Parts: sequence; structure tokens; C-alpha cells
Amino acid sequence: MPALVPAMTKTENAFHLRPDIRRLLTFPVLVDALEAGHRRPKKEVQDGFLGSETEQYFVRRAVDPGRLMGSKLITSFDLMTAEVIHKLAR
Repeated sequence: MPALVPAMTKTENAFHLRPDIRRLLTFPVLVDALEAGHRRPKKEVQDGFLGSETEQYFVRRAVDPGRLMGSKLITSFDLMTAEVIHKLAR
């Protein structure tokens, strides 16, 4: 049985068969790389928190042993209301 590949649309989840993906997409190198990535072991992910509940740094670290390592830092402050964020975005 062919493997199913999930596909997202605006209104629903759908599944497409791998042969359909291969037929529709004309860049097999990218498809091969994506498939290889999904066969690799799951990455190690850890979260860290610094500060209080109202003023906090959130750090997410991910490691793909022997290949990659990365982190993302998010700041969270109660004062960052939607109104303040909207003003900053101007």
C-alpha cells in the first residue's frame, strides 16, 4: 500500500498518496530530501524558562545529533498587550 502524505487546505485536512505527490510536484530532489528528513530519528527538544510568570524569557532548544543545533528565544511581558504590539508594528 502506498504511503499517505498529509496535506493542509484552508478548510480541511486531506491525505494524498505519495504517487500523486510525485506526479504533481516537479522537483523530486526536494521531495526526496523531505522524505529522508521524515525517516530520521526524532530531534531532541528542550524548553527553558527564565524570569517570573509576568516577565519571562522562553528558550526552546533543538538538537539533531551529529547534524544540527538551534535555539529560539521568546520574550513575554504582561505589558505587551495587543494594543502595544499594534503600536510597535507601525
